[in-house]
This record gives sequence, structure tokens and C-alpha cells, in this order.
Amino acid sequence: MLEKPEGMVILRSVLISVGVGLAVSAGLLLGISGAATAGELSDPVIPILSFLPVGLGSFLSGFLCARLLRNRGLLFGALCGAVIFLPLFIAGYFLSGGVTAVAAIKLAVTVCAAAIGGVAGVNLKKKSI
Repeated sequence: MLEKPEGMVILRSVLISVGVGLAVSAGLLLGISGAATAGELSDPVIPILSFLPVGLGSFLSGFLCARLLRNRGLLFGALCGAVIFLPLFIAGYFLSGGVTAVAAIKLAVTVCAAAIGGVAGVNLKKKSI
């Protein structure tokens, strides 16, 4: 039987995890934008609330990647967080006209949340029936 090279397994796991994390973040951000459009959120709260979906999506990404790979959760979780940060940084760079302090905060949120998710994913025990 042919086995996949380890690098391909890691790449596949990271890409799947990042895709799921970005999809969850986008869905949650859509919900927040709907609430903001309806006028249910005040203006100062909206930027702060935008970090919550990104953090949750990053956590889920790191968790899923660690569950798929079953080892090195901190490393691969942080990697997932960095990959999730890239499209956020690119969009923020072009929309705001440069690098802002918010980008550094988003980098910290995505990498830390995904790394914590990776540690949680590796340490979660399987249920025995």
C-alpha cells in the first residue's frame, strides 16, 4: 500500500482546518454585520466584536488540525492561526491603506487562539464505549 508523504498529510490537514476556520469566521461575521445593520449594536462595540468570530474560527481551525494530525498541536495550531491571519491582513492592508495596530492585535488573536485550540485538540481523549 502506498503511503502519503508526511508533508502532504500536514499540508492537507492545515488547508482543511484553515478552510473550516475561515468559513466559521465568515458565518459569524455575517451574523454580527446583520445585527449591526439592523441597528442593534452601537458603533464602538462593532470593532471589538469583530475579534470574537476570528478568534473562534482560529480556535476551531487549530483544534481540527490537531485532531487530524494527533501531534504537535501548539505548532500546527499556531501555523493555522498564521495562515488565517494572511487574508485578514491583506484585506485590512488594502482597505485601510496600510498596516495598522489592529493588524498586530488580529495576529496575536488568531495565532494564540489557534495554538490554544491545537493544544486542546491534541489533549482531548477519545471516548471509549
